[in-house]
Amino acid sequence: MSLYQVDKLLFALFNDLELQQKYQQDPSEVLKGYDLQDFEFKALRDVNAGELYRMGVHSFLLWQFSRLMDLKPAIYFKQVRGE
Repeated sequence: MSLYQVDKLLFALFNDLELQQKYQQDPSEVLKGYDLQDFEFKALRDVNAGELYRMGVHSFLLWQFSRLMDLKPAIYFKQVRGE
């Protein structure tokens, strides 16, 4: 698992408006620039907060990523709780 790469991507998204816009237009293209395993790639592309949480992604970065991707808080918390 390349947790560092996932956290690095989420940190970059949090701090780079241009990267945020690129990600929202074509997440797969941005994700190709990071050394991710298939399950990480899929969880990020699908905005699967529960899977990312269970991987150990930094909780602050995960929350910001979820907000950026317009994942509603109710859905975020259900995913994180595994419901």
